[in-house]
Amino acid sequence: MAAKLQELVAHQRKIVLESVLTALAAVAESVEKLFMPYYDQFMPSLKFIVQNAKSKDLRLLRGKAIECISLVGLAVGKEKFMEDASEIMAILLKAQTEQDEFEPDDPQIAYMMSSWARMCKILQQDFVKFLPVVMNPLMKAASHSPELAIIPSTEEALENDEDSGWEFITLSDKQKFGIKTAGLEEKATACQMLVIYARDLKEGFSPYAEQVCKLMVPHLKFLFHEMVRACAAESLPLLLESVRDSDLALLNRMWDMMRIHLLEAVNIEPDEGIHAMMLESLCKCVDIMGINCFTTDQYQSLVTHLQDTMRTYVEKTKERINKRNEEDIDEETEDSWLEDSDSEENILSKVSDIMHSLFSTHGSSLLPFFNQLLPSFSAMLGPDRPKCERQWAICIFDDLVEFASEECHLYKDSFLSHIQTYVNDPEPEVRQAAAYG
Repeated sequence: MAAKLQELVAHQRKIVLESVLTALAAVAESVEKLFMPYYDQFMPSLKFIVQNAKSKDLRLLRGKAIECISLVGLAVGKEKFMEDASEIMAILLKAQTEQDEFEPDDPQIAYMMSSWARMCKILQQDFVKFLPVVMNPLMKAASHSPELAIIPSTEEALENDEDSGWEFITLSDKQKFGIKTAGLEEKATACQMLVIYARDLKEGFSPYAEQVCKLMVPHLKFLFHEMVRACAAESLPLLLESVRDSDLALLNRMWDMMRIHLLEAVNIEPDEGIHAMMLESLCKCVDIMGINCFTTDQYQSLVTHLQDTMRTYVEKTKERINKRNEEDIDEETEDSWLEDSDSEENILSKVSDIMHSLFSTHGSSLLPFFNQLLPSFSAMLGPDRPKCERQWAICIFDDLVEFASEECHLYKDSFLSHIQTYVNDPEPEVRQAAAYG
């Protein structure tokens, strides 16, 4: 295969060569360390392609070669890759900087962004010195704003033009709403890369934390792409973590930027999976920022949201039970309900996680807000409730006992007899939570 690659490079058989690079990357990604014996055979040819495939018609080939290099490096690991790391990084840096401006449709952009993220995984803190080069195009892609239009419903020119990149939905008999989707996938990819850099580099990413924070916070409500919102939510605690030990003033300034928007986004998020991610992000932020991380009004907003979330969960659960009792359910519907149930139970687990974060950081000072949620948590302890409800409710009361121990006796009538009973529950998750309490 290595000999064939050299032959294809020499004869410039582009389409075949692109396919070979795709296959080679897939093999390296699949076999990982087992690719080690073949590294020295292939890497010189890959470097040659990146260095010499400079014409416009070879942009896709060059992008695939860059991708292949990063996947091969990730497969063999840092120790082996470091033999060529300096040269490869110099080649990739030159490939990126030799063009003043990439055209919007240049296929190299997406390949480069993903490849830099893999290089970050390989090199870890050794990658920090390359951030000044890779961050500018990454931030540009992540900042992309799609074109929007409202047109008369009778206008069909853009809608019927397959090459226009516009997608439309009908608002009314008179209007259509359109969005130009070009650049959205690259935007989502760029946001994913920023998450990877923040997660892998930690404090090494701190010089860019505030800049990325200003970008990501508005993207919590970017309704045109779910991955963008998911990345925005995931990034926030990572950005706080990157500056926590080095700049307290910056930490507080960034949290001031985040908190109201995060609470608002949690309240309006339409996708249950991303809703759960936002709740998880909220947990991690509370863990980092600690007591008094919200204003009184913001604490109340969070309490109201948790109440609404639990109410919605109960209503949807009852609705499914009633429908199951009233009508014959086919297998497809049953599978769909199971997926919905899993998603809703995941959100319920995040409610428990939030209470854990709040109790562990706030202790007894949380009780005025906890009191508002007490009826909902107590109801979840009922013997007729699903095991996940009982499990997570017990966990919340466990946290009450552990972190507000001086006041927990005031609530014993709400939970103590249930915990004593559930030590012998047939469900292991419930028994474990009860035993811990």
